[in-house]
Amino acid sequence: MKFSIPSYVVECISMLKTAGYEAYCVGGAVRDMIIGKVEPSDFDVATNCPPDKVMTLFPHTVPTGLSHGTVTVLIDKTPIEVTTYRVDGGYTDTRHPDSVKFVGNIEEDLSRRDFTVNAIAYDGDDGIIDLYGGLEDIKTRTLRTVRNPDERFCEDALRIMRLFRFASQLGFSIEDNTEKSALSKLASLENISAERIFAELKKMLIGENIKSAAAFFENGALKPFFIPACDISPLSKLPRDLLTRFCALMILSGADAEKVCRTLKTDNHLRERSKKILELSAPKDKTDIKTGLCICEAEDYLRFLDIVSTLQPVDTAWAKEELEKIIKHNEPYLIEHLKIGGRDLIKLGFTGEKIGETLEFLQREVIKNPALNTKENLKKLITK
Repeated sequence: MKFSIPSYVVECISMLKTAGYEAYCVGGAVRDMIIGKVEPSDFDVATNCPPDKVMTLFPHTVPTGLSHGTVTVLIDKTPIEVTTYRVDGGYTDTRHPDSVKFVGNIEEDLSRRDFTVNAIAYDGDDGIIDLYGGLEDIKTRTLRTVRNPDERFCEDALRIMRLFRFASQLGFSIEDNTEKSALSKLASLENISAERIFAELKKMLIGENIKSAAAFFENGALKPFFIPACDISPLSKLPRDLLTRFCALMILSGADAEKVCRTLKTDNHLRERSKKILELSAPKDKTDIKTGLCICEAEDYLRFLDIVSTLQPVDTAWAKEELEKIIKHNEPYLIEHLKIGGRDLIKLGFTGEKIGETLEFLQREVIKNPALNTKENLKKLITK
């Protein structure tokens, strides 16, 4: 089995081998090449070269994780994680190994990895090294741990999220014992940092096969992060867009989105836009749509309409058509769209809070009747 590997990866492996060391592609990129993904990314390299030696072999390196044997090598400005073969010590915090031991062969290194489909090594000269049935599991589209699942999940609880994230992304089924073990240890996710939880959740939510992760949500895996148990099957009918699916998850679970965003330490972009989307109500007429556009941008209002039509028995096709017309014809709905402004009101004798109140009144009237949006008509409305 031969694969086409990017030139910068070939160069990295070649330099290590020329120096007298072993080097293999490992992890997700190998899995994706076997699956047939056109352009796998994030190539990682495993080697028996010590990390300090790796840093001397390559002119451009970053010591990203020396204590764990990882050096980021830059070739043609492209980063490659190069990690020395290792086995891990105990995991008292259910996340990080208490110690690592560098070893001399790829076989021992592969034994510490999470899932069989990720425990495959590849080199253009030596071919594939598959010690744990990863090729067969890829063929049958099955996710299972390397060796005992209880041990794997006790070592690193984040592997539980990775399991369901891979199920969502790849559409693989989860082997029974692996799933039972993962679900029995959901409480240990509480020990994982919010940032890591959110990083995995983002990838899980936009997976093409999100229904494959249903058991994760149904069993309340994210209760420590204020997302109650729920049925997420409707998410598969929504676009694979993080903001859309995150908002839908908040609705399905009945979660407080702002509290969840604070807890998971999400970016401000997601927190602010999801808050606005979740303030909206299903529109009954064009006026409702324009009122909604005063809360969020048109693209997010479209997201909201997708969510409504998916989670509720509501037809929103008419609303999408009306929204398109509003945007196409530049129909007014914001205060800045008014043909009269604060300076005009001051000239008319308005002062203080009355200026803002009057502009909001005019905004409401123009939303109901766009034809009123001329300076003359607006003056008439407030000088009767």
